[in-house]
Amino acid sequence: AAMQAVVLGKGVYQDGSTMADHVSPDTLKALRAYGNKGGLPPEALERMRPWLAAITIAMTEMQKLGFQPTLGIDHHFLTKAHAAKKAVVELETAESQLELLSGFGEELEEKFLLQTLVGLDDLDDLLTKGAAAWKAGDVKTLKEELMDKPLRDAPETKPVMVKLFDERNEKMAEKVEELLKGDEQHFVIVGAGHLVGDKGLVKLLEDRGYTVEQVRVTPGAAGAKKKPAKR
Repeated sequence: AAMQAVVLGKGVYQDGSTMADHVSPDTLKALRAYGNKGGLPPEALERMRPWLAAITIAMTEMQKLGFQPTLGIDHHFLTKAHAAKKAVVELETAESQLELLSGFGEELEEKFLLQTLVGLDDLDDLLTKGAAAWKAGDVKTLKEELMDKPLRDAPETKPVMVKLFDERNEKMAEKVEELLKGDEQHFVIVGAGHLVGDKGLVKLLEDRGYTVEQVRVTPGAAGAKKKPAKR
């Protein structure tokens, strides 16, 4: 409840204005077109600042396609960690994410919203290909689908990608390195988009002198017994 209050405080206009007072006619038209064709009510979205509207729309459409936040791999391991009473350390806090998004500035916020609206037609394809590539450990396709293609389709949104990925990755890499310098072993979970590319966590850790190896696990191999050699 406390976090929801913070989100609403930072993500909803508090001065009586609406998005119509802050974004271009083209962006407003795209937002209303989305709402009128069966999306979320435009009047509710227009009370939000563009960054919150973008996230609300993206999450809503992902859930329509069958992707549930509670089924994410991070949630899976977090549940297991709590059940096993293991210590959990955040690479970044929910508060820091909110500060990042609410600190975009109007121009960048609008680009973020427009990028989200324009990308809805390809969302199913992106999620399907991205999930398949993640499951297969296909780093090349992950980078193409999550990082390269969005920038080719909308190069003007590069500043958004820098904020959402590059800048956060730098801070995460610092935190991971801090953990690596300790005596304990750590199991680190981050979204796939933070791992790939020249500004991804893997490359950033390699640049710091660490050896990063992709481990491949054959389905069904875990716990399998080795067959005796034939004589």
